Amino acid sequence: MKHNHWLLAFVTAMTWVLAGGPVGLPVNYLALAATYQAATTVPQQDPVLQAELAPLALSFQPGMTAKARSLDFHDKLRMAMRRAGIQRLSELREEAMLALLRGGKAIEWESLRTLANVDGKTMGVWLTVPVWLPRGVHTVTTHGAPVERWQDVQGRHRFAGEVYLPPSLGVLNDKKGYQPGTLTFETFRGYAPFAYLLCEAIFREGWFDVNRRVPILSIRSGEDTYAADTRIRPGRIPCFDFQHPDGKDFVRSTVEVEFQKPSEVYHGRHALSSNHRLGCALDINDINCNECKDGSPNPISRAGRHFLRDRMHALDARNLPFWVYTMAEEMGHRVPYQWNYGHGYTDWQHLDCGVLDAKQWERMEQQLVSSKP
Repeated sequence: MKHNHWLLAFVTAMTWVLAGGPVGLPVNYLALAATYQAATTVPQQDPVLQAELAPLALSFQPGMTAKARSLDFHDKLRMAMRRAGIQRLSELREEAMLALLRGGKAIEWESLRTLANVDGKTMGVWLTVPVWLPRGVHTVTTHGAPVERWQDVQGRHRFAGEVYLPPSLGVLNDKKGYQPGTLTFETFRGYAPFAYLLCEAIFREGWFDVNRRVPILSIRSGEDTYAADTRIRPGRIPCFDFQHPDGKDFVRSTVEVEFQKPSEVYHGRHALSSNHRLGCALDINDINCNECKDGSPNPISRAGRHFLRDRMHALDARNLPFWVYTMAEEMGHRVPYQWNYGHGYTDWQHLDCGVLDAKQWERMEQQLVSSKP
């Protein structure tokens, strides 16, 4: 029955394209509606992951109230916790670190992703999640490698997921024009159910309320260093340039940042202490437009305006609204307003599974010692 729903989605998508839909979207991204009528999860490449996600599928029952959706979300969250055998998300970070220590590996995603868990499955897994996409976005592939500089990542390096390039701010903010789509990224197998649950919950809110649609054009999770494809033709990406980079005001201008290749605006290298190296973090809509002073949604800022999340979201829908952070925090994620890099700089596009305090680290080392023959 599940496959029949996806067949219906495909036929619906083809009909929509023939009727004049944008050619920038792959056909399987255009009509997920049929699948959600059956409350099934998006198909995954990994059959084991598919089976794990199936019981966690959120309900899309017509007419669900906000309260009913919240109850359903928390029921599925508790189920995911029980099935994972954890009480907090930071335990997933411990599991990943222990795997690297036991294997004598460096703290890098490239090492962790290929290690096997107790069931013999690789710890890295590709996850596909539902998202809302503005009309006319274009797909760009990314590549990843354990290198020091993102500039050294080339097309010959392995595939690391995709991102979408938006045509304009007007299209980005036209929520009625969004279409259902998907994003695929690599993450830690233990974290995958929780990442999926959060992304589907964000998507579902937009399903029931157009005003709560959030366009998600990129998600980064497990990786060391990545960059968008360097072989794509030059283009532009829209953002805001605020007059006072560290201020609370909203005096701004719209800037169309020109790039010779997409890697100039979609790239990153994660520090050794980063949860990304363990696949236990999400960067959502993270772009890097240096031409924009406190640009939107550049990730790291100390401007007071960013704490007004709903207003930032209204200006540029790529900025996550406050209710998304609340939902992530309820799951046990560490959210941006709980920490900063120092000097007031906050990473507003970043969510993760927290950090290990001294007692947790000591316990983890004890586990490692006790597990040795």
